[in-house]
Amino acid sequence: MSTATGTPVFVTVGGDASAATATYTPSGATTSTTIALGDLAASVASNTTAVAAAATSASAAVTTANAASSAATTASSAAATALTTANAAVPSSQILDSSGNLLAKTGAIRLNYNTGTSATTELNFYSSGGTNNDGFLTVLGGSGAADGEMWIGAKQLACYAAFPIGTATFPFSGAVLQSAVQVVSDANDKTIIGTIGTSDFTAETTKLRAAWAAISGVVYTLNFSTNATKRNHIGVIAQTVQAAFTAQGLDPSDYGLWCSTPKTKAVTSTVDGVTTTTEEPVYEADGKTQATQQTVRYEELLSLGIFCERLERSDLAARVTALEAKSTAATATTSTASTTA
Repeated sequence: MSTATGTPVFVTVGGDASAATATYTPSGATTSTTIALGDLAASVASNTTAVAAAATSASAAVTTANAASSAATTASSAAATALTTANAAVPSSQILDSSGNLLAKTGAIRLNYNTGTSATTELNFYSSGGTNNDGFLTVLGGSGAADGEMWIGAKQLACYAAFPIGTATFPFSGAVLQSAVQVVSDANDKTIIGTIGTSDFTAETTKLRAAWAAISGVVYTLNFSTNATKRNHIGVIAQTVQAAFTAQGLDPSDYGLWCSTPKTKAVTSTVDGVTTTTEEPVYEADGKTQATQQTVRYEELLSLGIFCERLERSDLAARVTALEAKSTAATATTSTASTTA
């Protein structure tokens, strides 16, 4: 044993030294540990084998990871190719968003399109996973009398925010209802401007009565009617209503019974095989001023007529009463004169 370096080490060992022991204190420990050199050698050999096995496993893991990365790259490329193919097959305007909503940014969504057969197309709406639909839209196709009819089925059709049905340019041709139309008329929803016929509204009443008297009734047919035999209609002309109010110094646009809206037209065009319909302005002959479409609200116009006619009857009744009183007085005077004579 040599101690030249200050630490005793074995220089040569003769025979089996596996039984020899070494005593040491592990780092951080307070008590020493004694281990046989044979056991120490076996532990070292075991650790060496474990390290070699771990290195082999790590190498295999790296190989697997590289293969997985290559497969992911291939899958990403395949997905991109599939998306391109899908976009080419399905119009980009018709996609599902992350919530499963069908979006149609341009063009149209066609159901039962160009099948060459007569069929009924339905859209059924369900909620809460029910098996019975809560509402439906059904379109009847074919050559029968009901061809092109759309049926709406629901407990109630409500409007989330107030908006009109139809426009002045694209009106509905008529409405068939089971009962009369209800109009909001609650006092809490109105601000009273004046009452026709009252003393504090005399000036306005006089003008409104004169405007009503100037509005003539006409019998007419509709130029855009598709019926082979056009039926006669009875009503008024919006321009006549406008002129009657203007003549009395009243602005017809201040009253809801007369309306004027910008006129538009439907324009159909086909681009890249996709047909779309847009709404575009209609201009006057100068090509700059947008034409307008005048309409009237008959329920308000006729309400004005009812109150004006009521005042007319009241005036006539007062005149008749005055004439009768005058006639009675004249008759009494004549009778007295005759008696005196």
